[in-house]
Amino acid sequence: MTVTSDVIGATIMAAAAATPELAISLVSTFWIEGEVGAEAIVGSATFNCLIIPGVCAFLTKSHNEKPIDIWPLTRDALMFCISLACLIFCVHGEYVHWYKPFIMVIVYFAYVIGLLLEKYLRRKTMMLYYWINEEEEKNSPHISLSRLPGKSSIEKETLLTQLCSLLFWPVTIILYITIPRKYPSLAIFMSLTWIAVVSYIATWMIIYIGYNLNIPDSLMALTVLGFGLGIPELLSSICAAKTGKYTMALCNAFGANTFNILLCLGLPWSIKLLISNNQSIWVNTEGLAYNCALILVIVTVIYASLALNEFVLDKKIGCFFLVLYSIFVVLSTLIEMNVFYPVNLPLCNIKDYYYD
Repeated sequence: MTVTSDVIGATIMAAAAATPELAISLVSTFWIEGEVGAEAIVGSATFNCLIIPGVCAFLTKSHNEKPIDIWPLTRDALMFCISLACLIFCVHGEYVHWYKPFIMVIVYFAYVIGLLLEKYLRRKTMMLYYWINEEEEKNSPHISLSRLPGKSSIEKETLLTQLCSLLFWPVTIILYITIPRKYPSLAIFMSLTWIAVVSYIATWMIIYIGYNLNIPDSLMALTVLGFGLGIPELLSSICAAKTGKYTMALCNAFGANTFNILLCLGLPWSIKLLISNNQSIWVNTEGLAYNCALILVIVTVIYASLALNEFVLDKKIGCFFLVLYSIFVVLSTLIEMNVFYPVNLPLCNIKDYYYD
């Protein structure tokens, strides 16, 4: 079977890029037993959908009128909406029943099968819509990190990059010592180990800082942790946008969300239900369901705004997306802080627990 590079990007490369999300979801499910992992993945998905297109829009040239390829954008946006609908169905109520996570995993593998049949489906679709040319199939963009610009497109190091290199020098030395380059299998194992350790530390710090600031850990995960998880996708999309591959940048933003939601959440929940005797697991997900519904509306607005702009990515669209992300953060903060409706229990006083 001949597999195109965009299918590889949507499966293998998406899985590699989503390793931190999967690690945080595993830590949240098995050790913390909270909704931190789910909220972080939802926050990262919102970051990918709004911040990445917004930033890439400012990298477009003023005379750029090249529209975004409609097929992959529609495909990834529609699949993202289906993923959100599956997540809303899974977290409806306070218990995640045993069959719901398995449905999410099955939907993801059905999505992979759909990618394998994409050539056939796209050819049939282009026969129905005259405005999609036959040439677009040959130039189908990648979804993830499978084709990044080479060394010629990378700018020379600036003072800021040199300063960042100096600040991260201790981390670089530790990784250089603990990850052997000569043994690929051991290098992969050590890399996954470091990702798990850093994910655990990041999750613990988010909860600790949120408690001291009297902020729910779900809100900290949705905003701070979600923002941090979206940085790698942002950097890769910027690299693609600098070379004029705006469709690739947007597909990278939407495509990774499907893996994050369906597999990074569905797989840990399924494993936990398999190894336990319970038929369901309890997760405080009222705020998560509201945020997912809000993201569904946002994705619809994103696609409609691009359609009204003839699928051309420009600076006014970028400003609109950045404003939309600010609105999402404000509304999510109000929801998680129980302003509209009580979705989170009040924080416990640990000092009183120890004194008693």
